[in-house]
Amino acid sequence: MFDVVYFLGLLYHLDSPDVFRVLENVAGLCTRLLVVDTLIAATAEIEAEWKGEIYPGRRFREHAEEDPDEVRRSRVLKSIDNPLSFRFTRESLLKALQAAGFTSVHECRVPFEPGKADDRITLAAIRGIPVVLSAYPWVNGRSETEIEAAVRSGELKRPGGGEAD
Repeated sequence: MFDVVYFLGLLYHLDSPDVFRVLENVAGLCTRLLVVDTLIAATAEIEAEWKGEIYPGRRFREHAEEDPDEVRRSRVLKSIDNPLSFRFTRESLLKALQAAGFTSVHECRVPFEPGKADDRITLAAIRGIPVVLSAYPWVNGRSETEIEAAVRSGELKRPGGGEAD
């Protein structure tokens, strides 16, 4: 076990379902803080399913299926084994980190990193004791999944008749 785990530049090279297994394993090594530096998908083209939850994201090609091992190993900024990789959207990565046991996730914007790509983010995921935080009385006691379903169905309305944000 480690107080802090640095998970830098690897997550976006993994495909589903391995990306979820590795994230859970890394989270299992961490007692306090996980620092994740990864590429994300700006938009979702596919949905990956893990333990009954849906995670929107995008597939990227790492290698051609027929590429031999020596060619794959020569590409130092690509995966070795998998021809495709899965990139989470920002929201689905946050959801995956929460599912892996982190109670708070913060995006690191300082110090400024000149030249950092818009689709690359650094997150600090903190392990803590889960608490129910009810900022809006009309969602108290509901899970995130229940809230999403209620908003989609039109059942969830804000007090005063407006739709929930």
